[in-house]
Amino acid sequence: MIQLDVYGPPFMEYQGKGSLIFDEATQVQVDFRCIQLHNSKIYAHVHIIEMIDFNIINNKNRIDAIRGLLEDGRLFESIGDVLVQEWITSIGDSTSVEGLLIISQIRIESKKNGTTLLATRLKFYLTNLRFMGSKSYWPKPNIGLLKLPLEINGLNITIYPYINYDKLVKKMELTKTSTVTSYMETDLINLSKKDLLTLVAKLCSLISFAKGTAIICPCYQEVDDTGSVIASFHRSCITSNFGTWELISQYSSDLKQFIETTFNTYVRLLDEYKLNKIIHIIISSKLDTSFLELKALASVSAIDVMRGRWAKSHGKIQITSRTKFDICEKQLKDLIKNFEKLEICPDQINQMIKKIPELNRPSLADVLKEMVFDIQANISEDEIVAFTKTRNKLVHESHFATEDSYQEFSNIIYLADQLIIALLNYQGPHIDRRSWRESKSHQPIDA
Repeated sequence: MIQLDVYGPPFMEYQGKGSLIFDEATQVQVDFRCIQLHNSKIYAHVHIIEMIDFNIINNKNRIDAIRGLLEDGRLFESIGDVLVQEWITSIGDSTSVEGLLIISQIRIESKKNGTTLLATRLKFYLTNLRFMGSKSYWPKPNIGLLKLPLEINGLNITIYPYINYDKLVKKMELTKTSTVTSYMETDLINLSKKDLLTLVAKLCSLISFAKGTAIICPCYQEVDDTGSVIASFHRSCITSNFGTWELISQYSSDLKQFIETTFNTYVRLLDEYKLNKIIHIIISSKLDTSFLELKALASVSAIDVMRGRWAKSHGKIQITSRTKFDICEKQLKDLIKNFEKLEICPDQINQMIKKIPELNRPSLADVLKEMVFDIQANISEDEIVAFTKTRNKLVHESHFATEDSYQEFSNIIYLADQLIIALLNYQGPHIDRRSWRESKSHQPIDA
Protein backbone atom coordinates (compact mmCIF):
# COMPACT_ATOMS: atom_id res chain seq x y z
CA MET A 1 0.00 0.00 0.00
CA ILE A 2 1.28 3.48 -0.88
CA GLN A 3 1.83 5.71 2.15
CA LEU A 4 2.16 9.48 1.71
CA ASP A 5 3.17 9.93 5.35
CA VAL A 6 6.70 8.71 4.60
CA TYR A 7 7.38 12.05 2.88
CA GLY A 8 6.93 13.94 6.13
CA PRO A 9 4.21 16.07 7.71
CA PRO A 10 2.17 17.91 5.07
CA PHE A 11 1.70 21.65 4.97
CA MET A 12 -1.71 21.22 3.31
CA GLU A 13 -3.83 18.09 2.75
CA TYR A 14 -6.94 17.30 0.68
CA GLN A 15 -9.11 14.20 0.27
CA GLY A 16 -11.95 13.46 -2.12
CA LYS A 17 -13.33 11.52 -5.08
CA GLY A 18 -12.82 12.29 -8.72
CA SER A 19 -11.43 11.24 -12.08
CA LEU A 20 -8.02 10.53 -13.52
CA ILE A 21 -8.14 11.95 -17.03
CA PHE A 22 -5.76 10.23 -19.44
CA ASP A 23 -7.30 11.82 -22.54
CA GLU A 24 -10.69 12.94 -23.76
CA ALA A 25 -11.87 9.37 -24.19
CA THR A 26 -10.23 7.74 -21.19
CA GLN A 27 -11.15 8.57 -17.59
CA VAL A 28 -11.20 6.40 -14.48
CA GLN A 29 -12.89 7.04 -11.13
CA VAL A 30 -10.66 7.29 -8.05
CA ASP A 31 -10.51 8.11 -4.39
CA PHE A 32 -7.60 10.43 -3.79
CA ARG A 33 -5.55 12.04 -1.07
CA CYS A 34 -3.29 14.94 -2.05
CA ILE A 35 -0.65 16.63 0.10
CA GLN A 36 1.71 19.54 -0.32
CA LEU A 37 4.87 19.34 1.76
CA HIS A 38 6.64 22.28 3.37
CA ASN A 39 9.26 22.02 0.63
CA SER A 40 6.41 22.69 -1.87
CA LYS A 41 6.37 19.22 -3.49
CA ILE A 42 2.86 17.93 -4.26
CA TYR A 43 2.02 14.21 -4.07
CA ALA A 44 -1.25 12.40 -4.60
CA HIS A 45 -2.26 8.86 -3.71
CA VAL A 46 -5.08 7.57 -5.92
CA HIS A 47 -7.13 4.41 -5.48
CA ILE A 48 -9.01 3.31 -8.61
CA ILE A 49 -12.57 2.40 -7.60
CA GLU A 50 -13.87 0.83 -10.82
CA MET A 51 -12.97 -2.09 -13.02
CA ILE A 52 -10.45 -0.98 -15.63
CA ASP A 53 -8.51 -2.29 -18.56
CA PHE A 54 -4.97 -2.66 -17.20
CA ASN A 55 -3.61 -1.51 -20.54
CA ILE A 56 -4.77 1.96 -19.56
CA ILE A 57 -2.26 2.28 -16.76
CA ASN A 58 0.37 0.09 -18.36
CA ASN A 59 0.47 1.97 -21.64
CA LYS A 60 -0.56 5.47 -20.63
CA ASN A 61 1.82 6.71 -17.97
CA ARG A 62 1.03 10.32 -18.69
CA ILE A 63 -2.11 11.71 -17.03
CA ASP A 64 -3.57 14.95 -18.34
CA ALA A 65 -5.31 15.91 -15.09
CA ILE A 66 -7.00 14.82 -11.92
CA ARG A 67 -10.31 16.45 -11.06
CA GLY A 68 -12.92 15.88 -8.38
CA LEU A 69 -14.80 17.00 -5.31
CA LEU A 70 -13.25 17.19 -1.86
CA GLU A 71 -15.01 15.84 1.20
CA ASP A 72 -16.22 19.36 2.06
CA GLY A 73 -17.65 19.93 -1.42
CA ARG A 74 -14.90 22.11 -2.86
CA LEU A 75 -13.65 21.58 -6.40
CA PHE A 76 -10.19 20.05 -6.84
CA GLU A 77 -8.20 20.19 -10.08
CA SER A 78 -4.61 19.75 -11.19
CA ILE A 79 -3.62 22.54 -13.56
CA GLY A 80 -0.07 21.48 -14.37
CA ASP A 81 1.87 18.34 -15.14
CA VAL A 82 0.84 15.05 -13.52
CA LEU A 83 3.59 12.43 -13.44
CA VAL A 84 3.14 8.79 -12.44
CA GLN A 85 5.69 7.74 -9.83
CA GLU A 86 4.39 4.19 -9.53
CA TRP A 87 1.39 1.90 -9.90
CA ILE A 88 0.72 -0.92 -7.42
CA THR A 89 -1.72 -3.71 -8.25
CA SER A 90 -2.91 -6.05 -5.48
CA ILE A 91 -4.75 -9.22 -6.48
CA GLY A 92 -6.75 -11.02 -3.78
CA ASP A 93 -10.45 -11.44 -3.26
CA SER A 94 -10.69 -8.35 -5.42
CA THR A 95 -8.21 -6.45 -7.52
CA SER A 96 -6.96 -3.13 -6.11
CA VAL A 97 -5.01 -0.56 -8.12
CA GLU A 98 -3.21 2.34 -6.45
CA GLY A 99 -1.01 5.03 -7.89
CA LEU A 100 1.48 7.59 -6.59
CA LEU A 101 1.40 10.84 -8.56
CA ILE A 102 3.63 13.90 -8.56
CA ILE A 103 1.71 17.07 -9.45
CA SER A 104 3.16 20.44 -10.41
CA GLN A 105 0.12 22.63 -9.60
CA ILE A 106 -3.34 22.27 -8.08
CA ARG A 107 -6.33 24.56 -7.64
CA ILE A 108 -9.10 24.26 -5.05
CA GLU A 109 -12.25 26.36 -5.37
CA SER A 110 -15.36 26.92 -3.27
CA LYS A 111 -18.68 27.59 -4.93
CA LYS A 112 -22.06 28.46 -3.49
CA ASN A 113 -25.22 27.67 -5.44
CA GLY A 114 -23.08 27.12 -8.50
CA THR A 115 -21.59 30.64 -8.47
CA THR A 116 -18.01 31.70 -7.77
CA LEU A 117 -17.62 33.73 -4.57
CA LEU A 118 -15.96 37.15 -4.49
CA ALA A 119 -12.40 37.37 -3.16
CA THR A 120 -11.21 40.61 -1.57
CA ARG A 121 -7.80 39.60 -0.20
CA LEU A 122 -4.85 37.39 -1.10
CA LYS A 123 -2.93 35.32 1.42
CA PHE A 124 0.57 34.12 0.51
CA TYR A 125 2.32 31.40 2.55
CA LEU A 126 6.09 31.82 2.94
CA THR A 127 8.88 29.34 3.64
CA ASN A 128 11.89 29.74 5.93
CA LEU A 129 11.07 33.21 7.31
CA ARG A 130 12.17 34.07 10.85
CA PHE A 131 11.09 37.58 11.75
CA MET A 132 10.22 39.94 14.56
CA GLY A 133 6.90 41.73 14.18
CA SER A 134 6.46 45.38 15.03
CA LYS A 135 2.77 45.48 15.99
CA SER A 136 0.67 43.36 18.35
CA TYR A 137 -2.52 41.59 17.32
CA TRP A 138 -4.82 39.07 19.03
CA PRO A 139 -5.92 36.11 16.86
CA LYS A 140 -7.68 34.73 19.96
CA PRO A 141 -8.71 36.56 23.18
CA ASN A 142 -5.89 34.98 25.22
CA ILE A 143 -3.18 34.85 22.54
CA GLY A 144 -1.12 37.90 21.62
CA LEU A 145 1.30 37.79 18.67
CA LEU A 146 3.41 40.20 16.64
CA LYS A 147 2.70 40.97 13.01
CA LEU A 148 4.82 42.97 10.58
CA PRO A 149 2.82 45.62 8.68
CA LEU A 150 4.44 47.02 5.53
CA GLU A 151 3.53 49.88 3.24
CA ILE A 152 4.82 49.68 -0.32
CA ASN A 153 3.74 52.32 -2.82
CA GLY A 154 0.51 52.91 -0.91
CA LEU A 155 -0.25 49.18 -0.67
CA ASN A 156 -0.67 47.74 2.84
CA ILE A 157 0.88 44.28 3.22
CA THR A 158 1.12 42.41 6.52
CA ILE A 159 3.28 39.42 7.42
CA TYR A 160 1.84 37.11 10.12
CA PRO A 161 3.36 34.13 11.93
CA TYR A 162 1.80 30.83 10.87
CA ILE A 163 0.04 28.50 13.31
CA ASN A 164 2.54 27.17 15.91
CA TYR A 165 5.18 29.56 14.57
CA ASP A 166 7.60 29.05 17.50
CA LYS A 167 7.51 25.26 17.18
CA LEU A 168 7.91 25.42 13.42
CA VAL A 169 10.90 27.76 13.66
CA LYS A 170 12.57 25.65 16.34
CA LYS A 171 12.18 22.51 14.22
CA MET A 172 13.39 24.38 11.14
CA GLU A 173 16.49 25.59 12.97
CA LEU A 174 17.30 22.05 14.14
CA THR A 175 16.62 20.20 10.90
CA LYS A 176 17.46 23.00 8.41
CA THR A 177 14.56 21.76 6.27
CA SER A 178 12.35 24.10 4.27
CA THR A 179 9.34 25.05 6.41
CA VAL A 180 6.28 27.26 5.96
CA THR A 181 6.50 29.59 8.95
CA SER A 182 4.47 32.66 7.99
CA TYR A 183 2.06 34.20 5.55
CA MET A 184 1.53 37.57 3.92
CA GLU A 185 -1.86 39.23 3.37
CA THR A 186 -2.96 42.17 1.27
CA ASP A 187 -6.11 43.58 -0.32
CA LEU A 188 -7.10 42.90 -3.91
CA ILE A 189 -8.41 46.45 -4.25
CA ASN A 190 -5.45 48.47 -5.52
CA LEU A 191 -3.82 45.91 -7.81
CA SER A 192 -4.98 43.06 -10.00
CA LYS A 193 -4.23 39.51 -8.92
CA LYS A 194 -1.61 39.21 -11.66
CA ASP A 195 0.16 42.38 -10.50
CA LEU A 196 0.03 41.24 -6.87
CA LEU A 197 1.59 37.89 -7.76
CA THR A 198 4.41 39.71 -9.55
CA LEU A 199 4.91 42.07 -6.62
CA VAL A 200 5.02 39.22 -4.09
CA ALA A 201 7.60 37.34 -6.18
CA LYS A 202 9.83 40.42 -6.07
CA LEU A 203 9.21 40.84 -2.35
CA CYS A 204 10.19 37.23 -1.71
CA SER A 205 13.49 37.74 -3.54
CA LEU A 206 14.26 40.90 -1.57
CA ILE A 207 13.32 39.30 1.76
CA SER A 208 15.43 36.27 0.82
CA PHE A 209 18.48 38.53 0.57
CA ALA A 210 17.64 40.13 3.92
CA LYS A 211 17.25 36.77 5.65
CA GLY A 212 20.01 34.81 3.90
CA THR A 213 17.67 31.96 3.01
CA ALA A 214 15.18 31.19 0.25
CA ILE A 215 11.78 32.75 0.99
CA ILE A 216 9.37 31.06 -1.43
CA CYS A 217 5.59 31.17 -1.81
CA PRO A 218 4.40 27.59 -2.54
CA CYS A 219 0.74 28.42 -2.01
CA TYR A 220 -1.61 31.40 -2.04
CA GLN A 221 -5.28 31.71 -1.19
CA GLU A 222 -8.08 34.02 -2.21
CA VAL A 223 -10.18 34.97 0.82
CA ASP A 224 -13.29 37.07 1.37
CA ASP A 225 -14.00 39.79 3.93
CA THR A 226 -14.77 37.21 6.63
CA GLY A 227 -11.47 35.38 6.08
CA SER A 228 -13.12 32.37 4.44
CA VAL A 229 -10.98 30.72 1.77
CA ILE A 230 -12.58 30.91 -1.66
CA ALA A 231 -9.75 29.41 -3.69
CA SER A 232 -6.30 27.93 -3.06
CA PHE A 233 -3.49 27.63 -5.58
CA HIS A 234 -0.53 25.33 -4.89
CA ARG A 235 2.63 24.94 -6.96
CA SER A 236 5.68 22.78 -6.74
CA CYS A 237 8.61 25.18 -6.94
CA ILE A 238 12.32 25.33 -6.22
CA THR A 239 12.87 25.64 -2.49
CA SER A 240 16.00 25.17 -0.40
CA ASN A 241 17.00 24.18 3.07
CA PHE A 242 16.81 26.83 5.77
CA GLY A 243 19.91 29.00 6.15
CA THR A 244 21.01 31.15 9.09
CA TRP A 245 23.35 33.68 7.43
CA GLU A 246 20.83 36.47 7.65
CA LEU A 247 21.66 40.09 6.89
CA ILE A 248 18.76 41.54 8.91
CA SER A 249 18.56 40.06 12.39
CA GLN A 250 15.57 37.98 13.43
CA TYR A 251 15.73 39.67 16.83
CA SER A 252 14.81 43.11 15.49
CA SER A 253 12.03 44.67 13.45
CA ASP A 254 14.59 46.15 11.02
CA LEU A 255 13.12 44.00 8.26
CA LYS A 256 10.33 46.56 7.93
CA GLN A 257 12.79 49.40 7.34
CA PHE A 258 14.84 47.30 4.94
CA ILE A 259 11.88 46.31 2.75
CA GLU A 260 10.15 49.68 2.72
CA THR A 261 13.29 51.68 1.94
CA THR A 262 14.78 49.38 -0.72
CA PHE A 263 11.87 47.80 -2.59
CA ASN A 264 11.49 50.45 -5.30
CA THR A 265 15.25 50.59 -5.88
CA TYR A 266 15.34 46.79 -6.07
CA VAL A 267 12.60 46.79 -8.71
CA ARG A 268 14.35 49.54 -10.69
CA LEU A 269 17.67 47.67 -10.70
CA LEU A 270 16.22 44.17 -11.03
CA ASP A 271 16.76 43.71 -14.75
CA GLU A 272 19.88 45.87 -15.02
CA TYR A 273 21.79 43.78 -12.47
CA LYS A 274 19.80 40.51 -12.64
CA LEU A 275 19.42 40.90 -8.89
CA ASN A 276 17.03 37.99 -8.43
CA LYS A 277 19.61 35.59 -9.90
CA ILE A 278 22.46 37.25 -8.00
CA ILE A 279 20.54 36.90 -4.73
CA HIS A 280 19.73 33.26 -5.47
CA ILE A 281 23.41 32.47 -6.07
CA ILE A 282 24.55 34.24 -2.90
CA ILE A 283 21.89 32.55 -0.78
CA SER A 284 22.87 29.15 -2.18
CA SER A 285 26.48 29.94 -1.24
CA LYS A 286 25.46 30.66 2.34
CA LEU A 287 23.84 27.25 2.83
CA ASP A 288 25.88 24.37 4.27
CA THR A 289 25.42 22.17 1.21
CA SER A 290 28.80 21.94 -0.51
CA PHE A 291 32.56 22.38 -0.28
CA LEU A 292 33.61 25.82 0.91
CA GLU A 293 35.65 26.38 -2.26
CA LEU A 294 32.65 25.63 -4.48
CA LYS A 295 30.37 27.94 -2.48
CA ALA A 296 33.01 30.66 -2.64
CA LEU A 297 33.31 30.26 -6.40
CA ALA A 298 29.55 30.73 -6.76
CA SER A 299 29.63 33.98 -4.78
CA VAL A 300 32.69 35.16 -6.70
CA SER A 301 30.77 34.63 -9.95
CA ALA A 302 27.84 36.65 -8.57
CA ILE A 303 30.20 39.51 -7.70
CA ASP A 304 31.75 39.28 -11.15
CA VAL A 305 28.30 39.55 -12.76
CA MET A 306 27.48 42.64 -10.69
CA ARG A 307 30.83 44.16 -11.62
CA GLY A 308 30.20 43.40 -15.31
CA ARG A 309 26.68 44.85 -15.21
CA TRP A 310 27.91 48.03 -13.56
CA ALA A 311 30.76 48.33 -16.09
CA LYS A 312 28.34 47.93 -19.01
CA SER A 313 25.92 50.60 -17.78
CA HIS A 314 28.77 53.02 -16.97
CA GLY A 315 30.83 52.58 -20.13
CA LYS A 316 33.70 50.85 -18.32
CA ILE A 317 33.93 47.66 -20.35
CA GLN A 318 36.94 49.01 -22.27
CA ILE A 319 39.93 51.01 -21.06
CA THR A 320 39.96 53.25 -24.11
CA SER A 321 37.68 53.72 -27.10
CA ARG A 322 37.50 51.09 -29.80
CA THR A 323 38.76 53.59 -32.40
CA LYS A 324 41.90 54.40 -30.43
CA PHE A 325 42.54 50.78 -29.55
CA ASP A 326 42.26 49.68 -33.19
CA ILE A 327 45.32 51.84 -33.90
CA CYS A 328 47.13 50.36 -30.89
CA GLU A 329 46.15 46.85 -31.93
CA LYS A 330 47.64 47.26 -35.42
CA GLN A 331 50.92 48.52 -34.00
CA LEU A 332 51.02 45.74 -31.41
CA LYS A 333 50.45 43.08 -34.08
CA ASP A 334 53.34 44.46 -36.14
CA LEU A 335 55.54 44.49 -33.06
CA ILE A 336 54.69 40.93 -32.04
CA LYS A 337 55.26 39.62 -35.56
CA ASN A 338 58.86 40.82 -35.24
CA PHE A 339 59.30 38.35 -32.36
CA GLU A 340 60.26 35.79 -35.00
CA LYS A 341 63.71 37.35 -34.76
CA LEU A 342 63.78 36.11 -31.17
CA GLU A 343 63.16 32.56 -32.43
CA ILE A 344 59.57 32.50 -31.20
CA CYS A 345 57.61 30.12 -33.42
CA PRO A 346 54.66 31.34 -35.55
CA ASP A 347 52.10 29.41 -33.49
CA GLN A 348 53.23 31.13 -30.29
CA ILE A 349 53.15 34.51 -32.03
CA ASN A 350 49.57 33.85 -33.19
CA GLN A 351 48.55 32.98 -29.62
CA MET A 352 49.99 36.30 -28.42
CA ILE A 353 48.16 38.23 -31.13
CA LYS A 354 44.85 36.62 -30.15
CA LYS A 355 45.30 37.98 -26.63
CA ILE A 356 45.79 41.59 -27.73
CA PRO A 357 42.04 42.50 -27.29
CA GLU A 358 42.35 41.62 -23.58
CA LEU A 359 44.72 44.56 -23.14
CA ASN A 360 41.75 46.90 -23.56
CA ARG A 361 39.73 45.22 -20.84
CA PRO A 362 40.16 46.68 -17.33
CA SER A 363 41.00 44.25 -14.55
CA LEU A 364 38.40 42.95 -12.12
CA ALA A 365 40.06 44.84 -9.28
CA ASP A 366 40.19 48.15 -11.16
CA VAL A 367 36.51 47.98 -12.12
CA LEU A 368 35.52 46.94 -8.59
CA LYS A 369 37.36 49.96 -7.18
CA GLU A 370 35.49 52.28 -9.52
CA MET A 371 32.18 50.57 -8.81
CA VAL A 372 32.67 50.74 -5.03
CA PHE A 373 33.49 54.43 -5.27
CA ASP A 374 30.50 55.10 -7.53
CA ILE A 375 27.88 53.31 -5.41
CA GLN A 376 29.56 54.28 -2.12
CA ALA A 377 29.87 50.73 -0.82
CA ASN A 378 31.44 50.06 2.57
CA ILE A 379 34.44 48.25 1.06
CA SER A 380 38.06 49.35 1.34
CA GLU A 381 40.73 49.11 -1.36
CA ASP A 382 42.62 46.57 0.77
CA GLU A 383 39.50 44.39 0.87
CA ILE A 384 39.26 44.53 -2.93
CA VAL A 385 42.92 43.53 -3.26
CA ALA A 386 42.39 40.61 -0.84
CA PHE A 387 39.23 39.55 -2.67
CA THR A 388 41.07 39.57 -6.01
CA LYS A 389 43.81 37.32 -4.63
CA THR A 390 41.23 34.91 -3.25
CA ARG A 391 39.24 34.98 -6.47
CA ASN A 392 42.28 34.22 -8.63
CA LYS A 393 43.37 31.32 -6.44
CA LEU A 394 39.86 29.85 -6.48
CA VAL A 395 39.39 30.21 -10.22
CA HIS A 396 42.82 29.00 -11.29
CA GLU A 397 43.86 26.61 -8.51
CA SER A 398 40.59 25.68 -6.70
CA HIS A 399 41.80 26.73 -3.26
CA PHE A 400 41.92 29.82 -1.07
CA ALA A 401 44.82 32.26 -0.91
CA THR A 402 45.55 31.61 2.79
CA GLU A 403 45.12 28.83 5.34
CA ASP A 404 42.14 30.63 6.92
CA SER A 405 39.64 29.53 4.28
CA TYR A 406 36.58 30.23 6.43
CA GLN A 407 37.61 33.84 6.97
CA GLU A 408 38.26 34.29 3.27
CA PHE A 409 34.82 32.86 2.50
CA SER A 410 33.24 35.21 5.04
CA ASN A 411 35.08 38.13 3.41
CA ILE A 412 33.60 37.18 0.03
CA ILE A 413 30.08 37.03 1.48
CA TYR A 414 30.64 40.38 3.19
CA LEU A 415 31.76 41.98 -0.06
CA ALA A 416 28.75 40.57 -1.96
CA ASP A 417 26.37 41.76 0.77
CA GLN A 418 27.90 45.24 0.81
CA LEU A 419 27.68 45.65 -2.96
CA ILE A 420 23.96 44.83 -2.93
CA ILE A 421 23.32 46.98 0.16
CA ALA A 422 24.98 49.92 -1.58
CA LEU A 423 23.11 49.32 -4.84
CA LEU A 424 19.85 49.30 -2.88
CA ASN A 425 20.96 52.41 -0.95
CA TYR A 426 20.08 50.76 2.36
CA GLN A 427 21.26 52.87 5.31
CA GLY A 428 20.01 50.79 8.25
CA PRO A 429 21.42 48.17 10.66
CA HIS A 430 22.61 44.83 9.31
CA ILE A 431 24.85 41.92 10.29
CA ASP A 432 28.52 41.92 9.26
CA ARG A 433 29.20 38.27 8.41
CA ARG A 434 32.95 38.66 8.99
CA SER A 435 32.34 39.07 12.70
CA TRP A 436 28.67 37.98 13.04
CA ARG A 437 28.03 41.31 14.76
CA GLU A 438 25.41 43.87 13.86
CA SER A 439 26.57 47.04 12.15
CA LYS A 440 24.48 50.00 13.22
CA SER A 441 24.23 51.46 9.73
CA HIS A 442 25.79 51.44 6.31
CA GLN A 443 28.80 53.79 6.35
CA PRO A 444 30.29 54.45 2.89
CA ILE A 445 34.07 54.60 2.86
CA ASP A 446 35.50 57.98 1.89
CA ALA A 447 37.48 58.14 -1.31
